[in-house]
Order: sequence, then structure tokens, then C-alpha cells
Amino acid sequence: KRVYDSRPTEAPTAIGPKTSLAAATRTIDCTGNSSGVPSNATGLLLNVTAVTISANGFLAVTPGGAGFTGTSTLNWAAAGTAVANSVTVAAGAGAKVDLTTGGGGNADVIVDVFGYYL
Repeated sequence: KRVYDSRPTEAPTAIGPKTSLAAATRTIDCTGNSSGVPSNATGLLLNVTAVTISANGFLAVTPGGAGFTGTSTLNWAAAGTAVANSVTVAAGAGAKVDLTTGGGGNADVIVDVFGYYL
């Protein structure tokens, strides 16, 4: 189930902020958009995708509240690419994750949940 898409016109439209990420951390609630993920989930199985990439960079997915820990989940080397990867990550309080981008530009990010641990 898609729980986040930073592109303004893409569903879920009520979940924001709806702007691309540029050297920033954004916290995502994985219980949103009727995902079925309970707030007491301890781990999450996600597919994350970076699109509309403007320059080389990376995306890190970490437990909500942890911020950037120095390890990336996705890396990209060129503008205009789309890069996806699955990740298993511990859930922060309330089944939240942090998305951190870095590098020379910005990217839109999509987060789909396909499983969780209790």
C-alpha cells in the first residue's frame, strides 16, 4: 500500500508534505492511507523509489526519530533516473520512518509498505 508520495498530484494526496526532498529528513507515518500497519509495528518491509531526480545523491531510510545514521538505502549517479529498492527497517514510535536525502540535488520519494513485524 502506498503510504507516501512527495509529488503533489500523486496519491495519497492528503499525506504531506508534498514537496521533493533536498538534503533533508522527513518523517513518514506508515500507518497512513489505510495501510493496515498497526502503530505498534516493530519493523517494516518497504519499497522506496526516488524519481524526478535532479542530480547525484542518496536516500537513507531509518527508524522514525533516528535521523540519518550514515548508511544509504538508495544511491543514484545521474539526473533523470528513477531508482527503487526494498528495505527492511525497524519502526520508530507509531510505525514511523525517517527519509533522509543528500547529495547535490533533490528527488521525489515514494514509499510503499508490503509488510510489517509485530
